[in-house]
Amino acid sequence: MDVINEILQKSALSEMTKWYKAATLLLFSSIVMMLSVMLVLLLIYGPSLTIQFGY
Repeated sequence: MDVINEILQKSALSEMTKWYKAATLLLFSSIVMMLSVMLVLLLIYGPSLTIQFGY
């Protein structure tokens, strides 16, 4: 928690409201979670996928 507080104090979010900080952190964490789930799914199902590139 100390790391998050230090990052918030030294970033551009330090002067924003508490709700804006919370919304920004929620958006960032949801993007990171979505990317990690996509990576896991790609690692699990990737070898069986057929990918075709075309026009």
